[in-house]
Amino acid sequence: MTTNQMVPKGEMAKVKAYLQSITPHLQQVATKVLTPEKITKIVSSSLSRNPLLLKAFVDSPHSIVRCVFAATQLGLDPDSPLGQCYMVPFKNGKNGGKYEAQFIVGYRGLIDLARRSGNIVSIRSRVVREKDTFDIQYGLQEQIVHKPFEGADAGPLRAVYAVAELRDGGIQYELMWRYEVDAIRNRSKAGQYGPWNTDYDEMARKTVVRRLAKYLPMSVDLAKAIEHEDASNDGSHSSIDMELDLPALPSAVEESEGPTSSSVLGDKLAAEAAAKT
Repeated sequence: MTTNQMVPKGEMAKVKAYLQSITPHLQQVATKVLTPEKITKIVSSSLSRNPLLLKAFVDSPHSIVRCVFAATQLGLDPDSPLGQCYMVPFKNGKNGGKYEAQFIVGYRGLIDLARRSGNIVSIRSRVVREKDTFDIQYGLQEQIVHKPFEGADAGPLRAVYAVAELRDGGIQYELMWRYEVDAIRNRSKAGQYGPWNTDYDEMARKTVVRRLAKYLPMSVDLAKAIEHEDASNDGSHSSIDMELDLPALPSAVEESEGPTSSSVLGDKLAAEAAAKT
């Protein structure tokens, strides 16, 4: 669903003006790859398509910038349609019900990070549905047999599994039943928002790949991503997190002030934001 029309132009003008005004703050964490200009572009693009993410930016601008920084540290694109990672808005009951953004690595992003170790040939994950033929056997001769149902309605998700082939010829796999995936979802602060709602199957596949990763040669980036997600859910900070004290977003210009062009509005808001830095 396209959400561009749901975001008022005046709000986006305010966001862009604010981002311009906090350039000195962004330069404190900028890198050669993640410049203040790139931060502004990514944030503006993402917020224009997601009203709840815009609300998170209004309530907690630093949480959005932290998400962009974490993604860039891992070499993932938070504004890509590939679903490598997401900036997920959620209502934080511990912060007066204000919206914040949480950084979540997607299924494809997690596989990319896992393969960076150089010791993994391939990783694949499959969703098992109620009408599929499925059997798993543990013991000395372990195996998975999965034959998808040949029809339009295969039923709800029953389980999800992942298989990794290693360069030394070894094979590792992991299985999670639906209730186990839901338990992970329920522990996530963003479990009722974003991809858990819109792309449940993809998040289920990501969840089992993450559990499988515990038994694989782990790349540095994968270890950082897992540490960051754990820290986010615990309310603590990770090694790729950052402390950034940004000024509050300025209040909206009242309509009673009369008709205002977007350029003039931007100038007013930029001046208001700059006065608060």
